Amino acid sequence: MAASSYETNVFINCPFDDGYKPIFDAITFAVFDAGFTARTALEENNTAPERHSKIATLIKECKYGIHDISRVETDPASGLPRLNMAYECGLFYGAQLFGNKQQKRKEILVLDAVPFRYQRTMSDIAGKDAYGHGNDPLKAIECVRRFLNNKERGQLPGATIMKRRFQAFSVILPAIATTMSCKPDELRSLEYWSDFVQAIVEWIRTNP
Repeated sequence: MAASSYETNVFINCPFDDGYKPIFDAITFAVFDAGFTARTALEENNTAPERHSKIATLIKECKYGIHDISRVETDPASGLPRLNMAYECGLFYGAQLFGNKQQKRKEILVLDAVPFRYQRTMSDIAGKDAYGHGNDPLKAIECVRRFLNNKERGQLPGATIMKRRFQAFSVILPAIATTMSCKPDELRSLEYWSDFVQAIVEWIRTNP
């Protein structure tokens, strides 16, 4: 994991499933390519900390939060919706509202697959910036770039450039996996997220 600090840490709260993984990969890349550090619960392999404590610590350490609440459909097996993303989004808002001076400077991006659907699923956040990515990884990159532009890293390259860089990275990822003694499909799996981050950081270092 690259060196990071509160001012450049970005908490990514999103679905951890194979169907969402291409968007997750794109968001992760965009955060690092913008000069920030992506933080998620997947970075910690130690299973000892209770999950809520782990998430709370991550939220405390991040000035920025990207919250994708697009998984609002009910699970076919259980018939119940997935509420983790909405719950963690609420924790982040709570830290911003009730935290100390540092925590009050938090900034939040809400993402959804369908524009403005959040006004029905989470109406209490109406009035906050929320963007629809349409389940398109490249559109998600546009959303992240817009959110982080003119923040700690100042003016960022345009979204078109960032999307092209992500595509170039994706093409060469199998070769990167070989140098890391990983299989390409392993490097794209959730279990290997920290290694995927390492690959991103190294690629950006050699392709500034």
